[in-house]
Amino acid sequence: MRRAWTIAASVILASATAFGQQGNTELTAILRRGLELRQQHLDEAALAQFLRAEQISHEPRVLAQIALAEQALQRWVAASRYLREALAASGDDYIVRHRAELEPALQDIERNLGTVIVTGGVQGAEVWVGNERLGTLPLREPVRLLPGSAVIEVRAAGYQPAVASVVVRAGAVARVNAALVPFVAASVPDPRAYQGIAAASVPVVVPSSPRRNWGWGTMFTGIGLLGVGTLGLVMGEAAAASYNGGGCVYANGLSFGPSYCVDRYNTTMAWRYTGYVGLGLGVVSTVVGIVLLATSPRAATPAVARRGIQCGFGGSPISFACEGSF
Repeated sequence: MRRAWTIAASVILASATAFGQQGNTELTAILRRGLELRQQHLDEAALAQFLRAEQISHEPRVLAQIALAEQALQRWVAASRYLREALAASGDDYIVRHRAELEPALQDIERNLGTVIVTGGVQGAEVWVGNERLGTLPLREPVRLLPGSAVIEVRAAGYQPAVASVVVRAGAVARVNAALVPFVAASVPDPRAYQGIAAASVPVVVPSSPRRNWGWGTMFTGIGLLGVGTLGLVMGEAAAASYNGGGCVYANGLSFGPSYCVDRYNTTMAWRYTGYVGLGLGVVSTVVGIVLLATSPRAATPAVARRGIQCGFGGSPISFACEGSF
């Protein structure tokens, strides 16, 4: 940790000089305040300032300062993610000037992490660790995790999830090959295959079923969800108009503008998600309800025995039999 603090301190001091040369902007003032807190070893408060600066600009110098603050707090996963993203901007002036200090900092950070390489699966499958979505296959870079046991789950539409438990060791590499198995639709026997010849003197009764009640309930629920989804999309568009009209800008996964922009963006996305989920569930529920109604018996109907010759299919499509009663 002493070496890590020496590296971070050299970047902090160099950064303070560099930021001081960029004019008295809001961003520079926030960064300088964060650097002052770092020099006082108030790393949690400094991180809050840097994250505030990130809301204004996602530039590499901001990401690097967030990473170093996360490093000081021993939050290795976040520190690695931010510092890797900052160093990826190889043409940025700040990164060019401080790469010699930042790369050793990244090495110190990743000595505390293990690496998991996820292969296999299908393109676009989602990779999850616990409740955190890490990206989609193929991943741009390996997964870096704290040492210990971890459960890697790979999900894709139409496939059964692939789940693997791995032991992560600091400085070591573990591999997970996601073997996704497609779902197999259950085959429903054709009732006509079991149609035989009814006994001439025995009445056949079709039993009543609660399927129709389920059908009506599911269909009306679906209609209600469609209404909720439609409302969500309408309100989402209204919230988006308020966001755009308030001088807010969304770019590179971040919201920029006045302080209220983040709240307006969150409101917009909440309404839109409500709309998408409502419409999706509404369509599914409505279709399921219609299918249940279409396939359920209407009422118990006795079959009247008739005299004469009766014919019908047997247990297979190619069997046919006749029976007579007089």
